[in-house]
Amino acid sequence: MTKVMEVMVFVHGAVSGRLAYTLDLVLGRLLGCSWKATSRLDEYLSFPYIRLNYSHQRHAEREVWLRPQGLLDEKNIRSDLPLHAGRNPVGLPYLFKDKGNTGPDIDFDLLAAGFFMASRYEEYLPFEADGYGRFPAAASLAARAQWLHEPVVQQWADWLGRCMAKVFALPPFPTPVFQRLLTYDIDIPWAYALRGWRGWARASADLLGGKWALSRQRLAAALGREPDPYDTFNYLDALHQRLSGPQPAYFMLMAPRGPFDPGAPPTHPRLKRLAARLAQRYAVGIHPSYRSNEPTGQLEREIRYLTQALERPITISRQHFLKLRFPHTYRRLLEAGIREDYSLAFADAPGFRAGLAIPFLWYDLERDHTTELLLIPTTFMDVTLRDYLKLGPEAAAAQIRSLRAGLQKYGGWQVSLWHNSSFSPLHGWAGWREVYEQEVAGPVYSSPTQDL
Repeated sequence: MTKVMEVMVFVHGAVSGRLAYTLDLVLGRLLGCSWKATSRLDEYLSFPYIRLNYSHQRHAEREVWLRPQGLLDEKNIRSDLPLHAGRNPVGLPYLFKDKGNTGPDIDFDLLAAGFFMASRYEEYLPFEADGYGRFPAAASLAARAQWLHEPVVQQWADWLGRCMAKVFALPPFPTPVFQRLLTYDIDIPWAYALRGWRGWARASADLLGGKWALSRQRLAAALGREPDPYDTFNYLDALHQRLSGPQPAYFMLMAPRGPFDPGAPPTHPRLKRLAARLAQRYAVGIHPSYRSNEPTGQLEREIRYLTQALERPITISRQHFLKLRFPHTYRRLLEAGIREDYSLAFADAPGFRAGLAIPFLWYDLERDHTTELLLIPTTFMDVTLRDYLKLGPEAAAAQIRSLRAGLQKYGGWQVSLWHNSSFSPLHGWAGWREVYEQEVAGPVYSSPTQDL
């Protein structure tokens, strides 16, 4: 059994909630260490194992010294943070560059940088939202600094681990295991069945446009006489049987129809049967609707519909449209009984919104405390690649391979978001099933390192 490394952290004064959260994340979750903080210099200097100095001056010959820049001692949310991002000579991204006269071992406040990214500090500040009220990727520091495709918090933890291993003559610290997690959003379970007025409108347009074959297919599928193009669940079942790794997860839209919520009626027996069937094999969670973001009780109703279909509590979720606002969305989810959320991704760009590819706890920045909500970052979405980035199947496959390469180096979860409708060639999705089979649900490239 591998011995857990012990780290003593020297700080001036009390350990703030922000610092404790960050030490838990960086030293605990990412480097697999146990840690204790002290402001007593004698206790620090007598510690026989790893010493991490997070103060304004050096205290020992054998220690790793980081100079704090102040963010982790604050309680307010500032719009005037000195966000000067860059890369050092070895290519490591940095934030909160050290400006002291004497140089610490790491020349930027690695802990403050990790907290800034993981807490999504910048999303609490004023920003220009996109057309759906979301924080866009282009507004993020990660995109401006060209870090978005890198799990930078994990890179920083790896760098800290390398420094500690060098100073204290230790073997390399383990990194999280790379693994894939397949997830699906079920916005429109069937292309032709249970579509309401939208279905009739499209059927009429097909007839008026002389699309006889499509009209026949639409009618036959709606009546159950032919397979529905979006009913790809048997195909996915067969695919999953050939794969290893974590259990796939499905997120069900259970909302009455609206302009952005085009799914089947949430109380319809056919939709309830589909949800129950999926739950026999897979994790099934709620896909909160576009309208659920308003405090009208809509989220609770949707969870209740799914709870009734599955006859068990619902604890996992991912937002429809990835519509996520800090801190309101996560607070509402917690109040509704959700304990895991998969919404942490940008709709308009793939990558690592929080600089992380591991599950981690959400820190409510306004209330200044660690919550019970576990965040599972999503790495990329099918619609992002095709509709936002305008990539064809071949270019999308190359993008996925590039993201995977970074994850294989630093470890973590490749969480893919696909829709059941994207496996049908309808509406421009021809060729994407092959991308999925080869690049998303293909062989897992794992490394024999620490699991999180």
